[in-house]
Amino acid sequence: MNNKPNFDDKRKYIRHLTINLIAYTQYDKKQREQQIGLAKSYDLSIGGIGVLLNNQFPIETRVKLEIAINEIIIVVYGTIVYSLGNPVKNEITTLYTHGIEFDTLTEEQKQILENYLKDKTIDK
Repeated sequence: MNNKPNFDDKRKYIRHLTINLIAYTQYDKKQREQQIGLAKSYDLSIGGIGVLLNNQFPIETRVKLEIAINEIIIVVYGTIVYSLGNPVKNEITTLYTHGIEFDTLTEEQKQILENYLKDKTIDK
């Protein structure tokens, strides 16, 4: 039996395989800063981003992301919609897979992402 959620039907945007450096801030339910850190993406779309974090955060956790897109940093807010319980481990660290849905993007941020993603490999 496969307990992994199937997001194929829920996804509104095409995901692209990317690696981007991210600075994140995690908030509690009262919107107070709880933790800051660095992460890296493994995929990106206009609607959200897949990231590897060194902590596992629960679904519906709010985050602020500062994403490096070439020489530009875009700041977006989002909500964790997916959190895989099985970590990726290596000799240095343990990382947890998270899917984050962007709350809103400005037209400028959307244009920056569209231009960046047009030449990236599509995640199937």
